[in-house]
Amino acid sequence: REYGEANPALDGELIGFRLDDQFDDVATGTAVFTTAATETSNAGLHAIAGSGLTVINPNYQAVILQEAPNATAFEITPAQLTYVADAIIREFGDSSTLTGVVEGLKNNDALTSVTSGTLVWTSSATPTSPIAVYGVLGGGLSVTSGNYHTAILQDPGNATALTVTPAQLIYLADPKSKVYGQANPTFTGTVVGLKLDDTLESVTD
Repeated sequence: REYGEANPALDGELIGFRLDDQFDDVATGTAVFTTAATETSNAGLHAIAGSGLTVINPNYQAVILQEAPNATAFEITPAQLTYVADAIIREFGDSSTLTGVVEGLKNNDALTSVTSGTLVWTSSATPTSPIAVYGVLGGGLSVTSGNYHTAILQDPGNATALTVTPAQLIYLADPKSKVYGQANPTFTGTVVGLKLDDTLESVTD
């Protein structure tokens, strides 16, 4: 099981019977298998011990031994950290503020206690990138704890975390006034919302 998770149910068997002897001929009680490993135990190999039985047949040793592999029968594997980028939607021509989190921490571990470096978020999208969907990638961290896999994965959603939408152009009329009964004045105004170095002539006809 993974570091930080609850232990699964532990099971095993009693071996060493001779001839046609069966369990009820040899022992009494209920076999119980336990481990000292807990959710906070470090990744690695741990023991599983059997107990709960009493030998009732004098043809068998009174003390039931632990099979040698029991000492390493329980494996705790490293947990997996994942970069998860926050979804962002922004207009063409704007800059991107990229954020996100690292998920997968266990046992109240702090990111700074299991990694080194500075968390950064990057994207191939720039203010001049056309409208489309872009990826946002986390990086900058190195795992320093053996309780976590050395490689931090990218969440699948990171591949489409940034959406660049069309910018909005707006007609903005200049305020005008006239006296009742007179002809309308010449109306003027501008179009606002152009981005970067775009000109009205380059984006409209």
